[in-house]
Amino acid sequence: MLKLNASYSKKIPAEQDYSSKSYHAAVEVELSDSLSPEELKRRIHDTFALVKESVEEEINIRATLPVSSKEEAASPRQIGYLVDLAKRTGADMSNCLRRYSAADARDLSRQQCSSLIDELQKQGKAA
Repeated sequence: MLKLNASYSKKIPAEQDYSSKSYHAAVEVELSDSLSPEELKRRIHDTFALVKESVEEEINIRATLPVSSKEEAASPRQIGYLVDLAKRTGADMSNCLRRYSAADARDLSRQQCSSLIDELQKQGKAA
């Protein structure tokens, strides 16, 4: 069995001067090791194309959202605190992120990140 990791990242200018937003997607798939070189190349190409198209599609969807539905992204300090707190409390970040349909803590809004911090602080005090 072969493992294929395909990822795609793209930065686009943000609303503020000299800032940007990053978008990233990654996928890992298992492929049969009996594939011919041509089949393997096709599967690699198709998988990468899927990941790239998904990121581009997400960027386009977010660009068309009305201003009122765009939430301010969590700050790097806020995200850092959340990640540190999760480590200290032993919380499973993937479960926390899944509730907000976020692949990464950088995908959280300020409000979502704040809510998770509050939850983890309560868990830490209860332990």
